[in-house]
Amino acid sequence: YIFNEVIHCDCVTTTSMSLIILISAFCGTVRGVFGSPPIWLRPLLRPLIVIVGGFIGGIILQQFKGHPPQWLLSASAESSEGVAATSVLGKYGGRLFGGSVVLTLLYLTRLRNPLYISLVGATDANLECAQKEATAPFNSLWDSRSANDSMKTRLASMEQYLGAAMSAAPKEKMEQVQSRVDAIRQKGYTNATKIALDRAEFWSETGEIVKFEQMIDLAQKYVAEGGVLSATELDRVRKKAYGTRCSVLFAQAQTFSNTGDVSQCQRAISGIKNIQSRVNGQFVAVTKLDDVVQRAHQHHVSHMFNEARKAKHAGSRKQCKLLIEQSREYCAIHNVPFDDETATQIISST
Repeated sequence: YIFNEVIHCDCVTTTSMSLIILISAFCGTVRGVFGSPPIWLRPLLRPLIVIVGGFIGGIILQQFKGHPPQWLLSASAESSEGVAATSVLGKYGGRLFGGSVVLTLLYLTRLRNPLYISLVGATDANLECAQKEATAPFNSLWDSRSANDSMKTRLASMEQYLGAAMSAAPKEKMEQVQSRVDAIRQKGYTNATKIALDRAEFWSETGEIVKFEQMIDLAQKYVAEGGVLSATELDRVRKKAYGTRCSVLFAQAQTFSNTGDVSQCQRAISGIKNIQSRVNGQFVAVTKLDDVVQRAHQHHVSHMFNEARKAKHAGSRKQCKLLIEQSREYCAIHNVPFDDETATQIISST
């Protein structure tokens, strides 16, 4: 049924095409005044313009012929008028729907249509293809990993289309084409930079500094290729990543401190200090770091006292005194207070 209706929609198609051009011009004016729409909305606007144009075009055409659709009249019509409106809707609805489907398919496949390419020229067709590849993938809104992988392929295709457009451009339009090429490249690499930064922020939340820095390096590479990266946004993500990493290391340092594992505690503390010196920021106060290390030394001395107590209970008074002296020297080296009373009790205990 739809196929038969499509065959008879010549007038509807002609009128709809005129309306689509007018609507597109109006949307261009609105975009110039209020700015471009969000990225996630752009893939829906052009098909919507085609469908709305075909729908309104059919209505205007029928009104021009003197046969307006009865289903648009007052809702209080008689039952017989309702039946007529239904028949009119069935008659013209198929044509409108069929015309809209045809126009939508022709528009979406225009870049693969040799007639369209011969009409606009190889340069403009390749620029449109490059513009399409420069757009961020739709899944970038929720899946930064797949979008980041997809963007690498899209950028390679974009560069191929831009190269083909430059090679096919006439000499008198070379400057104009070059400006469009630069704008498309900036758009593509800017979108890739944003996606890489989104992926970096994902790793910043987990404290994976190595993977985070890989994404930052990738974003910097896109900037070198012509992308634009907000310094404020980059600084925000970096502070988030390194702050999270310092929090993880500080928690590890506290755990090692409570068990008396001085070497592992100092290793975690050194990692925090290295990060803070590298980014010239302070995520954990220096006094807190010193307190954790001091507590680790104190717990280590407590473990040495326990070893001396075990040696004394085993009957080795000499080994007990040796451990007590070692703990005393350890406290002197690391500036930890030594508990003489506890040491005396251990030595004199039976």
